[in-house]
Amino acid sequence: MESRRPNRRPKHYRAAEMEPPSWDQPQVALSATSNLWVITGPSGAGKSRVGKYLCAKLGFIFIEGDDFLTKEEKANSGVVDDNRHAEILAAIIHEAIRQVSQGTADVVVACSALRVADRNAWRNAIARANRSDIPLHGFQRTYSSSFEDSVHPNHHVDFRPVDNQDPYLQGSQDPYPHTIALVNDGFGYHTTASNVLDIPAPTLRPIHLQFVYLAISEKLSRKTVKNRQLETDHHVSEAAVPAQFGILEPPEKWERDCFRQKSLKAPKLTVAVERHVVMVGSGLERCRCMFCP
Repeated sequence: MESRRPNRRPKHYRAAEMEPPSWDQPQVALSATSNLWVITGPSGAGKSRVGKYLCAKLGFIFIEGDDFLTKEEKANSGVVDDNRHAEILAAIIHEAIRQVSQGTADVVVACSALRVADRNAWRNAIARANRSDIPLHGFQRTYSSSFEDSVHPNHHVDFRPVDNQDPYLQGSQDPYPHTIALVNDGFGYHTTASNVLDIPAPTLRPIHLQFVYLAISEKLSRKTVKNRQLETDHHVSEAAVPAQFGILEPPEKWERDCFRQKSLKAPKLTVAVERHVVMVGSGLERCRCMFCP
């Protein structure tokens, strides 16, 4: 009888136009949990390159954040106002949760997430999907010298600020005042629009949210973006880079779920990130997500 290779469930979202991983290549076995990797950083840092590499090498589902921009927004170098930015981010998060909830493979997302508020939008949404409690004042830094000293994880793996500490607020205005909302006893998130994007049903397996921050200098970012646009006609122009660094908030010490990867040339960069991803995914390195003790 002719042998048949095992069927794989189709991935509903794969932005990378490349051949699927060969069955002859070693594959990473799925664990009892689901990992969601968000590759962050300014333009030119290599977010899409890393995402596509993990998709091809490890069989991850890849979500390209730029795919959620309209043609008009791409023509404007992807520059949008705060309301539209929140809408796009919510849509990306929604798709990522939908994909990772299926449990067929880990998910990797290319998403700038330049600000703490952007990363907190991810954390809040995953907390809802995991049915974990969101801290009273949200995920944020405190006056404590270390994040571990400022929170008391309980056996439900939720995080609450120490009662005698005043959390350092991120300002009087929340960039995502309506990012998370309860909708008909379920979960949904939205920004200013009245219609909501329904978050898929709470996951059966915990989602472990992991950020990989690709550090890059503004000078190198401008050079990379300029060369990329000349070679590939990419929509982001060099002129858009200074504004990104103007709002950039690199991960802080309390953001233990952010792995900082220094700038490297393309081949070394992808291999370095792969090494970290495999170590965490295989359990050889401790998971540092906000939902683990």
